[in-house]
Amino acid sequence: MTSASPTPPSVVCALVLIEDRASLRDAEVPEEIVLQPLDVDVDANASDGSMVPGIASSPRIEDALVVGRQKDQVNHAMDCTNIPLLLSRKHAALTCDGRAHYVRDLSTTNGTFINGKRIPTKEDVRLEDGDVVAFGGPRYVARDAGRLANPFRFRYVKVNGVHPSDVGVDGASKSKRPRLSQDDDGV
Repeated sequence: MTSASPTPPSVVCALVLIEDRASLRDAEVPEEIVLQPLDVDVDANASDGSMVPGIASSPRIEDALVVGRQKDQVNHAMDCTNIPLLLSRKHAALTCDGRAHYVRDLSTTNGTFINGKRIPTKEDVRLEDGDVVAFGGPRYVARDAGRLANPFRFRYVKVNGVHPSDVGVDGASKSKRPRLSQDDDGV
């Protein structure tokens, strides 16, 4: 009798919304964006030639999850009536090469930010556990002679054994989740 080979272990990853849902009155924003699982058996530091940056290890944009405003053209549609046009129709692509996740700004007007810094357009930027990813602007955006909180801010988290919707941004159960509001880590 032959036994089936075990499925390699994987790590579930997601972008988890930072703001408390109640504070996002006029925004259509998902609580989390679940990403392709990472293969924990792949050695990210392998030097066998298969990890040449920009060649074999580059994520493929065809396999991307796309976020933006245009509901029929993206995987995760988001919008906010208080801050219209903050996101582009196709704003950013989230990709995976099996070892890491990447975000790519798709030449948008308002940009994509990681930890408060705007990333270059059309360039894959690797995500690290705990990074804050903001679509359409940094923590605050200028509108109507004032500034408003960007409702499209997420924390990138790696989770083992549970669904991302059951986990807070610090990896703990949501019941123990600290509120990450405008007074959080400054990004």
